[in-house]
Amino acid sequence: ASQRLAPLFQSCRRLSIVDRYAFKSLVTKGERSELSWLLGLLATTSKRPCKVSLYSEYIKADGDRNLAERRDRAIDGLPGRCAGIDGELNLYLGDGGTYSEYAHDRYLRIDDSRVITIGNGCDAFEGGKVRRHCSFKYQVLKRSDQRTYFRDLEDQLGRKTGVHVVTTALGSGLE
Repeated sequence: ASQRLAPLFQSCRRLSIVDRYAFKSLVTKGERSELSWLLGLLATTSKRPCKVSLYSEYIKADGDRNLAERRDRAIDGLPGRCAGIDGELNLYLGDGGTYSEYAHDRYLRIDDSRVITIGNGCDAFEGGKVRRHCSFKYQVLKRSDQRTYFRDLEDQLGRKTGVHVVTTALGSGLE
């Protein structure tokens, strides 16, 4: 995974991660999560200011104080996981129904021209290696209608967030 993604992340100015389960994995696994690994790879290879947007499912604590604290720590710890990136982090957390309806497929969108659709989402990158078989499709978006589809989907997910959108400046920001 690092061999394939690192070259794409070097000049990346915008990374959108659309993965319904990525935030849940971050809450349950912390620094061992696949999302944490992916953000670490971006932080160590990025050479430009980058706007990172994560679209994922919000975890309801339903009275479980421990889960609520882990969820809040995961949100507060995201900027630290992005240490080394100059830019901005946007976290959009919506309800599961939204992802079932609009964003069943999980993908990474790099800048406005490349999309990597990954069947298992960030979970595919366990330990920085793809350890199990999953679908993987790399697309170069050449036409504007191809780009518009992903932009519109992300806009829709952003509008349907169930909680406040968390926006954090990273490093020196987006100069």
